Amino acid sequence: LYHNDELVSLMTFDNYEGRKKMPIGNWNINRFCNKLNTYVVGGASKILKHFIKNYDVNRIISYADRDWSEGNLYKELGFNKISESNPDYKYIYENKRIHKSRFRKSRLKTNLSERQEMKKSQIQRVWDCGKIKWELLIR
Repeated sequence: LYHNDELVSLMTFDNYEGRKKMPIGNWNINRFCNKLNTYVVGGASKILKHFIKNYDVNRIISYADRDWSEGNLYKELGFNKISESNPDYKYIYENKRIHKSRFRKSRLKTNLSERQEMKKSQIQRVWDCGKIKWELLIR
């Protein structure tokens, strides 16, 4: 979304639900953001309406990360809350948050479990607050 030729708001979409490819007409909102220190009244709604009008859309999902949000924007856009996940964890490794799948036993090539290996290596777990899955059905 532009204002006076300046990008002020954007929304990105893909066809994946986690790592699984979604059927045609199903979309996932990856990100929505506004320019730093800028609030765009109705921006998300305008972008979403444009997307629905110009692409083959049956269903849109997205996730609210409960570390930051309860997903009120999705509620305002007409989405329905369909599930909530429990808190989950990642690891802090070399000053970066790394998904736990990178530390599976099969990837570590060790006889120790993930937890045992992380404890031995003194790699810290960091827990989140879980996620809320939202869905908008179009057709």
